[in-house]
Amino acid sequence: MEKDEILEEIVCRLERKLLSQRDSMPPEAYLKEEFFDLFVEAYNSGSFVPGALGEYVITRWDEKRSELLDQLIEAWDHWTHAWENVDQKKLVY
Repeated sequence: MEKDEILEEIVCRLERKLLSQRDSMPPEAYLKEEFFDLFVEAYNSGSFVPGALGEYVITRWDEKRSELLDQLIEAWDHWTHAWENVDQKKLVY
């Protein structure tokens, strides 16, 4: 998957979250369930710039949606830190 495809899929999944009734699921669980596979794909491709996530998505979203985006960016940063500190970076999710 190319960088633009990954970013587009992130936007699509965020949109689905906003339209769904899954609000009772804790953000950490939802984010991992819905986005960790994309994180692994992006990280392993080596073509993804972490800062691009917020920049790309924020241009397509309004302030009402910023809380969910902020949660995703925070989780993404945590995943990046963890992924950079494991022995096997090319793990398959």
